[in-house]
Amino acid sequence: MLKDMFSNTSRPFYKSAFLYTLQEISREDFVSYVVKKFMDTGKRCPKEIANQIYDLTRGYPYYVQKLASLAWDRTEKECDGPIVQEAYRHLIEIERIDFEGIWSGLTLMQKSLLRAIAEEPVHSPYSREFLERHHFTIGGTQRAMKILLSRDLIEKDGQGRYRLTDPIMEAWLKG
Repeated sequence: MLKDMFSNTSRPFYKSAFLYTLQEISREDFVSYVVKKFMDTGKRCPKEIANQIYDLTRGYPYYVQKLASLAWDRTEKECDGPIVQEAYRHLIEIERIDFEGIWSGLTLMQKSLLRAIAEEPVHSPYSREFLERHHFTIGGTQRAMKILLSRDLIEKDGQGRYRLTDPIMEAWLKG
């Protein structure tokens, strides 16, 4: 939305700002940050557990911090895998209301495609195999993809596969 505001010729703020692509916060930086924040409060979060937090959230800053906070709340002395898993389930539950709001605004085809991509990130949602496996039509898939992309619900990852943009919504859909 912000990119469109400054790069779309029909918008009033066209070319009125510099466009900068924000890079992901590196795993190394985030893991050391989580470990340090636990340590600053007299608790321990081993690197492998901080890595697990990073992996479960695909490094999304909002979710890394929220999951780390939920895990911290449950930790007496040392955070471990079961604590992170419990916090992760709670995170999905917390976000459920937002996901249900998004979900209710989608058509049946958009929901079906979103669920299929959550279960199976795919290089081409237009491939014959994918369409046949999910009983989709090419036209319905094209229309649904256009909407899901415009709403930033799906994206292409570093390997060129379409996946859900939100890793916690993906986990919620997989249920």
